[in-house]
Amino acid sequence: YSSRREEVENKILDWANLANTVRSENNSLQGMLERKHGNSKQNQAQKTINRQNAFSQSIGANSAKIPEPKRYSGR
Repeated sequence: YSSRREEVENKILDWANLANTVRSENNSLQGMLERKHGNSKQNQAQKTINRQNAFSQSIGANSAKIPEPKRYSGR
């Protein structure tokens, strides 16, 4: 049971780290957007930001739904 729980907790940490990486990448893209005013670059960066935000949010929503491992009694 405890090794399964650790496995699940490590997975959650992996996803959280991935979400943070995506967020920081978003921030640097946002910075590029503010510095550059080239229209096609701006649209491209904005699309990436939107896609990554959706990804981060889905990770956040999904990590909250991970159930407690089941405990089996006397089997």
